[in-house]
Amino acid sequence: MNLAPHSNMRNCRICGTDSPSHQIGRVIRNFPLSKCDHCGTVMVENRPESNELRLIYDQLFDKGEYIQHRSDFENLKSGRIPVFFYRRNLLKYSEKVCQGRNLIEIGGGTGAFGVFARNRGWEYTNYDISETAIRFCKELSLKAHCFSIGTTPPLPSHSADTIVMWEVIEHVWNLKEYFQSVRNALRPGGLFLFSTPNFMTPTHQKTDSWGPLGSPPVHLNYFTQETIENALQTNDFKVIRVFKQRIVRPDWNIKSILKHLRFALFIDEPETLLGIASKG
Repeated sequence: MNLAPHSNMRNCRICGTDSPSHQIGRVIRNFPLSKCDHCGTVMVENRPESNELRLIYDQLFDKGEYIQHRSDFENLKSGRIPVFFYRRNLLKYSEKVCQGRNLIEIGGGTGAFGVFARNRGWEYTNYDISETAIRFCKELSLKAHCFSIGTTPPLPSHSADTIVMWEVIEHVWNLKEYFQSVRNALRPGGLFLFSTPNFMTPTHQKTDSWGPLGSPPVHLNYFTQETIENALQTNDFKVIRVFKQRIVRPDWNIKSILKHLRFALFIDEPETLLGIASKG
């Protein structure tokens, strides 16, 4: 369904500027999408209900489509730790740069990265909006705190050497407030590590069938490499690097192998953006 684009002035919830935004003519699952003229981020116009979102996330973790999280949790309980190739390399960069080893994760899910970081000597704390996810983390003896949807995680000032948000910024309505909270919680020289889906993939650009996990109201923000850099810089971060995850281990079937081969050969845009930023 295509709508005629229109513009309006409002304070962007991503970059915070009082800038025009306009509809891009696309509606996904009854959510119109708009684009900020300043940072360029594509985002959902209408805010979902908080109670609805909490039920959605608890159901996803408990018995819904977040099956990979539940699989990781069962592996972790058995002592098998997932391999995070790109995330591991970003964390190793933090280990070289940061003086301390205090790590905060926002949206840590069932705790897979927390166990990985703890085994590398990091003191780890997770903040999540899902009580189910927090329960999983605590079963793995990880520090974990639940906070309310629509608020920011209560991060103590100057408490973290590294803060990570893996596949989280696309879920957050009040993202500018999150960025401010992250900057305030980082110690001098601290780093912000993140990943997020790439809006330039063929799926997003050529179809409106993004699946339940990639569509509103689960995802609310859609970034490109350029727009996430713009958003970070507008929020007083210094962007060290943003890059595309081109090498991914495929599922062992022809369709998956061909898809990931197209990423590796620069034929298609890859599905994930990763980055490192510090306080500006």
